Amino acid sequence: MSNISNGAVRPFQLLRNPFFVLRVDPTTPLDRIFEAVEDALADGEVPEDDIVAAREALINPRQRTGAELSYLFDSPPSHVARLVAALNDSAPSAILKEAERTAPLSRSNFLAEVSARTSASSDVLFSILDAHAQISSPDLLAKIQSVRRQAGIVSPSLEAVEEALSILYEQHVKAMLAGLKNADSAAAPLRECTKRILAVSDEDRLQALDRLLRAYAQFASSELGELEEHITALAEQLKTRQATTGDIGELLDHLRRWLNLAQPLIDSEAQKGRDETRSRQLYFTIRNLCIDRANEHSDFASALAISEVASEIFRSLPRASEQLAEDAQLLKERITEGKIAPLKKFIDGVSKWTIAADLENGGFGPSAKGAAHDIWNLFLATLAELKDSNFADLPWILVRGLAIALNNEENSPVAAKAIIEQLLRLSRDIIPSTDLIEKLRDDLRAVTKNANEKRVLKLVEGGNTSAALRGLDEVLQTDLPPEDRALYSQLRSKLQSQRNVRFAKWGFFGLIAVVFIGANLSNNSGPSSQRPVPPTRPVEAPLPPYQAPRPSSDTFPAPTRIPPSPAEQTDLSEVKPPIGSGSLLTRSNIRYCRFQKARLKSIEGDLRNSFETEEFNKLADDYNARCSNFRYYESDLRIVEEEVRGRAATLIQEGSRISAAWRSRPTPSNVLGQDSSPFDAKTVTPTAPTTQQPREILGVPASRPATSPLDDVATDLLDLDIANAVQKRLLELGFFRGPVNGVWGPQSRSALRAFKMANGLPTDDIYDVPTAGRLSSTAAIRAMPGGKPTTPAEPIQESYYAPRGGATVNPLNRNDAARIHNKLRELGYYRASNNNLWSAASRGALREFKMRNGLEANDVWDIDTEQRLMAATAPSTPADIEAAFSAVVAGAWTTDPRACQGATGGSDALIVTMTTKGAETDGARCDFQSFTGSGVTWKVAAVCTVSGETRKTTISLTRSNDALTWSSPNGTTKYLRCPS
Repeated sequence: MSNISNGAVRPFQLLRNPFFVLRVDPTTPLDRIFEAVEDALADGEVPEDDIVAAREALINPRQRTGAELSYLFDSPPSHVARLVAALNDSAPSAILKEAERTAPLSRSNFLAEVSARTSASSDVLFSILDAHAQISSPDLLAKIQSVRRQAGIVSPSLEAVEEALSILYEQHVKAMLAGLKNADSAAAPLRECTKRILAVSDEDRLQALDRLLRAYAQFASSELGELEEHITALAEQLKTRQATTGDIGELLDHLRRWLNLAQPLIDSEAQKGRDETRSRQLYFTIRNLCIDRANEHSDFASALAISEVASEIFRSLPRASEQLAEDAQLLKERITEGKIAPLKKFIDGVSKWTIAADLENGGFGPSAKGAAHDIWNLFLATLAELKDSNFADLPWILVRGLAIALNNEENSPVAAKAIIEQLLRLSRDIIPSTDLIEKLRDDLRAVTKNANEKRVLKLVEGGNTSAALRGLDEVLQTDLPPEDRALYSQLRSKLQSQRNVRFAKWGFFGLIAVVFIGANLSNNSGPSSQRPVPPTRPVEAPLPPYQAPRPSSDTFPAPTRIPPSPAEQTDLSEVKPPIGSGSLLTRSNIRYCRFQKARLKSIEGDLRNSFETEEFNKLADDYNARCSNFRYYESDLRIVEEEVRGRAATLIQEGSRISAAWRSRPTPSNVLGQDSSPFDAKTVTPTAPTTQQPREILGVPASRPATSPLDDVATDLLDLDIANAVQKRLLELGFFRGPVNGVWGPQSRSALRAFKMANGLPTDDIYDVPTAGRLSSTAAIRAMPGGKPTTPAEPIQESYYAPRGGATVNPLNRNDAARIHNKLRELGYYRASNNNLWSAASRGALREFKMRNGLEANDVWDIDTEQRLMAATAPSTPADIEAAFSAVVAGAWTTDPRACQGATGGSDALIVTMTTKGAETDGARCDFQSFTGSGVTWKVAAVCTVSGETRKTTISLTRSNDALTWSSPNGTTKYLRCPS
């Protein structure tokens, strides 16, 4: 345990000040001082050695400065006596009140003495630091000069006063910590004091706080280190065995104790926009443990408990807190998946025909039969598991989804009605969301209407006209839209005339649910602000009703369909239905919908990464847009259903070819990156229908050609010269309105797409050989004069640019650029705010990284650069940090390259030689006490001596290629590196 009070002499003792020892004041002349020495020796109250030391301190001008500043120097004699009396007789609150009426120097000395005697409160600590901030060395110098003239003693220089003040401040800091005894007792008052000072940005107070916190970091180092060793050891143990409740409790207890000690240091660094070094290293240890518990042990509950406490502890680390929040959300989802899995697995696996029969015979609820009874029990158990959680609606959504499937796919509105009615009854006791209750009410109206209509249609098809008319009367008594009412009224009239009617039913093949992306990310070296955006929750349409199509004449076709011809029987053509709802589908349309659904179902269980999941969701969205709500002839549907059963193996093979085509394409997901999740799902499984599909509409993927890599160097838009030339040509042709700077972003993509559309080329923003040829041709079609860029009704998907030079990512793609920027930012090279656009700042950061890491100093993105960058880690050990700092600053620097050794022309400019220890030139030297930073930006605490005068300072060093910018309170200088 660190304990500053250990030692023979306390760092600061006000009443041992030479003026108090000899009982004189600062205006006492020298001859009176000698008399005071004789009097003190005669009294014998103070040891002779102390008296002699006091005499030397007061008659030696240099030593006297320290004595004056450590005395109640800026207080009148009457106030000095009152303060001394208060030290022994007053309560703490009275002492502080007395101190607040005292001038800054006297207040800090007085309260430092109080702090050395007893544990200082946060108010006392704040008052001392506030006094330090108010002390003015020029004012003190003027006071000393005035007093010394009266005493007949030579006055000091301003530099001597500032040096003595610096020593005094350090004595005060030691006195404060000595009174607090140990780090555990010091943490709370120091934490409150830090909070008060950081609340108001005052540079002088912050500087005083820094002095105290530097000393506290050493003071608490032993306790913090011991806790970190316990935490690290326990974390390693928990990676190899099952965690118990006691283990987790012990770990969290150590973490909270560590935070109690480290909080002042963390808050201070956060105010400066930096991560406190020890907390960042501990963060990596804890997050690695969470990832291990989740991925290797599937212990999501323990991982979540640790992650939530870590979020509290590391909340002052901006990137860490953001990452931990994402981790916690993902872990909650994984826990929820485990709780809901039995219900979902049962619903997915049960025969819809069997469950429909059980529901129609026994209803849904406690008295249900067979599979319906099993689902009811699982539903109740899952509700209890998720009660009061953010996922409490999921069991309702799953069972409602079963009702939708029974109504739409099994043509069993009676079974669907049994489920919906019981869910609404249960919602009176166990209340789901208001939105879900409204959907259930809409569902009930729809399935009730569907059940009545189905009964009527069966009666009509069976020729039971009288019963059908009674059923129609019941339907017409329900709440119908005017259009439906007119149709059923017309049907009733036809039935009364005993006319045969052929009905087309409303169909709803059911939404293909998008897949929950169980992304797998490597355990990156640092938190990130990027990750895949999960799809949003869907807005589900109510169950569609059965409805007769609007007739085109006064007569209805016969109820039985003409048998298909041999040609029709062998025709297996698929025609995409139009996007929208309510269309009457042909057999080829129905065939597309049912075949495509079978293909998608075969793909769904074999998605291997987020890219494949995204592609699947695009197809699902297209399917839903075309096949979710339509009218059809039942005979057509029966024929197609037979075709689906007969071609099941073929459709599965076609689905495999779709996914194989995705895997043959270069994708941004082939390499793990910043925007993926650290919690690696063991299998990717579909979840409840709680997400909405992407908006992009694609065609049938089986016929879509695979994307080929663009290896022609003449079409590489990462090349600034090529990008500039393309922008310039597009500007000449009237398609481009932005600056010609080689930055290939949304404006450039849009202009290229418009050019290709106008010139009969594929309407995407790929720059390939045909596009390049057309663009350079004199026959290229120009933009319409005065035309303005049109905004599409829906967002246009940007084309994916294939990687070049053997790499697996291309910075011109938004997600790839974000991933590269995150890595460059983590390493300290990229500081711009834009994360998705590959810009001049991006190229500069990449060039700097390559130069610092032994690669060719250019902005070319290739496989070597990619592998070196993605494998790089921010320096963490002291040796790594020193090596990184040395790579930036070491060498000879000058303001004029002609001054370098061996240069021609000559110059009188000075050469500054710099190492990790310091910087030196003729007549000046700076010793580097400490340094922090990464990449090309560093901050240095230094002691500099210029022309014999020494002072402490803070230096900022920023490297850009062969230039180094040196910034300090005295100004900014740009140096150039001499060749080595």
